[in-house]
Amino acid sequence: MKMTDRYLNKMKWDELIFWVLLVASFLCIVFFGFKSLNNNVRDREIFFINGWENEEGKEVDLGCLLDLKKNKNGKIVIEKAVPNGIDNDDSLNFRAKNLIANIYLDNELVYTLDYGENPTGRGYGSAFVYIGLKLSDIGKTIRMEIEPIYQDDSSMLDRMVIQKKEAYVNSYIESHFLLFFISVIIIVFGIAVLVVNRVSNKKNKEGLDFLVVFALIVGTWSAIDTLIPTIITGDVVSIKIMDYSLLFLMCYPIIKFLNHLTVLRKKIYPRFVSVMSILVAAICTFLRVLNIMDIHNSIFLVHIEMFVSIIIIWKMFYDEIRNTKKTGITNDNFEVFPSIVIFSICVLIDVSKYYILNKKGNNTSFFIRIGTMIVVITIMRMIFYKIVKYLKLAGATEDMEKIAYKDTLTSLGNRAACNEFENQIENNLKNSACTDAMVCQFDLNNLKLVNDNYGHDFGDRYIQSAAEAISASFGKDGKCFRIGGDEFIAYIVGEDLESRYEKCLKEFLEFIENYNANSLKYKRRKGDLIDYPLSIAHGVALVSQTVDKTLTTAKKIADKRMYKNKIKMKENNKKLQGDF
Repeated sequence: MKMTDRYLNKMKWDELIFWVLLVASFLCIVFFGFKSLNNNVRDREIFFINGWENEEGKEVDLGCLLDLKKNKNGKIVIEKAVPNGIDNDDSLNFRAKNLIANIYLDNELVYTLDYGENPTGRGYGSAFVYIGLKLSDIGKTIRMEIEPIYQDDSSMLDRMVIQKKEAYVNSYIESHFLLFFISVIIIVFGIAVLVVNRVSNKKNKEGLDFLVVFALIVGTWSAIDTLIPTIITGDVVSIKIMDYSLLFLMCYPIIKFLNHLTVLRKKIYPRFVSVMSILVAAICTFLRVLNIMDIHNSIFLVHIEMFVSIIIIWKMFYDEIRNTKKTGITNDNFEVFPSIVIFSICVLIDVSKYYILNKKGNNTSFFIRIGTMIVVITIMRMIFYKIVKYLKLAGATEDMEKIAYKDTLTSLGNRAACNEFENQIENNLKNSACTDAMVCQFDLNNLKLVNDNYGHDFGDRYIQSAAEAISASFGKDGKCFRIGGDEFIAYIVGEDLESRYEKCLKEFLEFIENYNANSLKYKRRKGDLIDYPLSIAHGVALVSQTVDKTLTTAKKIADKRMYKNKIKMKENNKKLQGDF
């Protein structure tokens, strides 16, 4: 049988429902994610991206700055008048990416955009610009002198709107909140796995640690890609440094985690990716330090590293399938592999999109974010089912322990339970956790006669009645056990033992008296066979540190007293038994 057929045959309805919900969630996220890309709050906003003119008065398209003509100073100059309909608290808001700009209002310099050199190079990624406007600015000319940092489409202007700054920020956050929320979910998942992994006793802690690292890296990086951290904090350079740093770290943790899930666990794969990651980071840093190439231009090395890692992931998946077919042993973690393969395809899509769009880098982590969520959901499902399986096993183990320590006929503790309880008493006496204990021995009279005359069914009922008498009286204040066919024992531990014992004994004798009176009357009225009257001999002894008496000695004393009581009861009951 093929492995896929075997997997499908093992699939249950709850698993099918899980995958249906997963696909539905994926489609919803894709739909609303794409919809959110152009979702703007249109409450008093004036779109300002169109209608710009160059110095020659010709209208220009800001969609590709590199296509615009530069002046003799090597700068792109664009102009546009402030329109009617603005308020005093409005501002010109836009996103600028990897460009230097001086902005004038009627030849007055009002804003300079230049973050200078930073550890990653001249580029700074995306920055949000807010230029305050007043009613008196209506009709004035806004002039921008722009110098793209890179010779690709990563230098850009977009989301240019005139409205209140707060409304602009809120609009941007709202339109990207779904994607940001998915990133937060990934981070929370990583933290949750970290906490569970720290408090658990699982042997595979190292593998889960790398899953945690991967989730935190991808979640943080994809959150940065939404630009919500940038628009909230305004710290452009620090966030860009973090962006690149996380990219350098992304490949190794997922390979290491996936290798821990495999049966073969080939060390060559994580070692190779580890060396490759270090080399890529070193080369990019070296090129940057020598001012040969910004990280923006050398990032293709990271993408090559990702591509090689994807090939390794597919190879590991293929190796698992071959090993399963060869040995017939299915990896319990096999269901994670398809989700990892889907994630790798999502990475390929986003990296391809980055180059197809000529490095515009607009929402470059959309599919990576979705792929990571699929991995997260799959792993959560796997953990969930393992927890359910563990709880079922724990419940079954608990039931087996109950069976092992319970007398099936009377539901009292059996001899094994009694031995364990006696060990606890002895340990407590040695450690002074308790000072005194009372041991009560019981023996059911006439059991052999009942079995011989009425059969073992009546004998079992006779034993159950005795257990009920002992449990109803001594069970309230102590522990009761059946240790033989007609033998029982009860323990009372703690203080004030004599008065507690007298109270239990009184209830015990009253129970037997009431039981016998009611049972015999009932049997006679129904014309049924009449049981022997319930008769139980008892003896008691004290275990105390003050008199240096051991539990074994106390049991022997209680046993002797119980047999004396048994002889006395037989002598007193001769007349009653003869009448019976």
